[in-house]
Formats: sequence, C-alpha cells, structure tokens
Amino acid sequence: MTSANLTSRGLTINSEVGWSVVTADADSTNRAWGAAVELAVPLTDDILQRYEGRRRERQTSAGHRADDTTDMARVPQPLPVDPQMAFGDATATIDAGQHGQMWVQSFEMSGGSHTQLELPRGAHRFFGVATVDYEAENVQAIAQPTLVAGSREWKHSLLRWHGHNQMERINLPSAADGGFNYAQSMILFRRLHTNRYELHVHPWDSDTARAYLETSRQRGLLFRVGQTTSRPAGLIE
Repeated sequence: MTSANLTSRGLTINSEVGWSVVTADADSTNRAWGAAVELAVPLTDDILQRYEGRRRERQTSAGHRADDTTDMARVPQPLPVDPQMAFGDATATIDAGQHGQMWVQSFEMSGGSHTQLELPRGAHRFFGVATVDYEAENVQAIAQPTLVAGSREWKHSLLRWHGHNQMERINLPSAADGGFNYAQSMILFRRLHTNRYELHVHPWDSDTARAYLETSRQRGLLFRVGQTTSRPAGLIE
C-alpha cells in the first residue's frame, strides 16, 4: 500500500510513503485495516462540493486561475538551466550505464524526416555500449536499441557516431511509424532490460519535463549536451 498518486510529481520527484506487510494473519490484518479507516466517512456530494470550493479559494489566493483544476500538483518554474559540465566530460566519473533513465532536450530535429536526435557524447554507455572510436571520421553504427511506447515497438532505431560533426545521433520512430513529434520537447529513455528502452516525449514547458529537470539538478546529474551548446541532458537514478 502506498500514497503515490498518478500525477507528474507523484511519479517523478515526490517522496511517497509505502506500507509493506510481509507476513500477517487475517485477524491482525483486519484489525490494522479497521484502525486505518476508523475515522473515514463516505464521500458525499456535499463534501465534494465543499472541497472543490475550498480548492478554488486556495488556487485564487495563490495566483492560479480559479478554474484550473486539471493539475493538482503543479511543478514550479525551474531555475535557469546552466550546467557547467558537459555530459561527455562527466562520463569520466559517472557511468551512464548505471542509471535507469536518461533525457535530452530537443530543439529542431535533424534528418529528412526530422527524427534524428543529437545525443551527448558518451550517451552510448547508457545504451550498454562500452567504447566508441571517436577518431573515426565517417558514420559508424554503435547500437540498435529496441524502443517501446505502450503497445508500440520499434527495433530499427540506430544509434550512430557521426565523425563529421563529432556527435552521437539516434534515429527515433517517425510519426508515420507510430512515433512522436519531437521538436521542442524532453525526450526520455527508460531502461526496461538489456537493449530495451521505454520512450517518453514531453513538451519542454510541461510540468513533467520540469519535474525531471529538477530531479536531475538536485542529484547533480544535469549536464550540457556539449561544450558549445546550452541544450541540457540529464540522468535519473
């Protein structure tokens, strides 16, 4: 039993409480449950209306729109994004392969179908590849992770080293293939198991993106994609 809610904060940066009972007989479980719900009362229309009225008053006093009831736990605007260290430099001391999630901000995507994401140098380690020949001047395939989103699955998202601009790039599934619109977003990869990753795409100005950004910042895992760009990338433990 836990207190986690299906909100952006509840699923990302909130601290939640859980109650685990390993062994218990039926009688003790019933007594514990009875004590937990002893003061509870059935939800009525009157209680619900009073709650909604008080919530509108709180939102109005806090400067929110009075009719904004769609997001119960809004994430504040983040501080300016100004990480000093580039992702590639950080990999000398931080093993990206030991982290379960990696995200990258996208501006405009590369490639003819606008699905090519420029990753920070060293991102290949998150995808389970140990080394890359950074001296190579041509395009080289690094890995071919399987990406999934809901019931959709893509097995042809090549991760490549592009020697002409010294960048790692991954081709993401296009809209025609059931993918997403990636411009101006936070693109997040979550490791499921070996070579299989869940793909999430969130608008850059969304509460969910802000929550992930702040989590990376607070844990010292927020970086620049490269030395000459302000575009951020981050890891989540």
